[in-house]
Amino acid sequence: MSLTNFKAGLEIGSCSLRRMSSALDRAMIDKIAAEIDDELIGMRRDIHRPPDLAGEERRAWAAMVWWVLDGAGEGPTVAYRADMDAVDDELFDFAFASQVPGAAHLCGHDLHTAIGVGIALVLARLRKQLNGRVVFAFQPAEETGEGARAMIEDGVLERTAPREIYALHCGSNPVGTFAVGPGQPGQDRFRIELAGSGAADNDAKRLVAMIDGLSTVGRPQTPGQLQQGLGPRISEGHAR
Repeated sequence: MSLTNFKAGLEIGSCSLRRMSSALDRAMIDKIAAEIDDELIGMRRDIHRPPDLAGEERRAWAAMVWWVLDGAGEGPTVAYRADMDAVDDELFDFAFASQVPGAAHLCGHDLHTAIGVGIALVLARLRKQLNGRVVFAFQPAEETGEGARAMIEDGVLERTAPREIYALHCGSNPVGTFAVGPGQPGQDRFRIELAGSGAADNDAKRLVAMIDGLSTVGRPQTPGQLQQGLGPRISEGHAR
């Protein structure tokens, strides 16, 4: 995580806060961000080395589930949400690579968490210039969808009632920038029915193999495989 990447993330978390107080200017934010940049890089790498899978976030940073920062004056409540869980794979070999077999932060949740902490540290030092309340939601089990459901059922949104919730996800944008686009893909269930000669055997096996080949567990290895995952699937016979 570089300083420019952290400040881009910080910009997302603070863009609505500027409406809460005109005193929160870019120069003040950049100055404090530069002072804590090394600390946040170290934190991100500490999180990356011993990752926890969804529902198993039991390490020190798992205590950061729900923070509330009150400004000096009255104002709206906004929230920043960061996910914390890892996925069951490891592809990289860096000095701070995962030390847990079968688990790694390949989706950037370690970065999301470090950015959330950074935003909290910056705004805490600017508390006297802040009007309103900022809520920081560090969500476990994002990959399975269970963490958000559990937090909502626990009533965290009702207790703090944020007017807006901001979040980010790592992408292929230029370093130090962020973009607003369609939401990230979620988990859906679907059923496919095949009819016709061979549907119960050859066609079904071939379709299962195609779907398995496009699974997020087996990552695309070529541009062609990636395009297959983005394009439509058309086959003969009846399908639903």
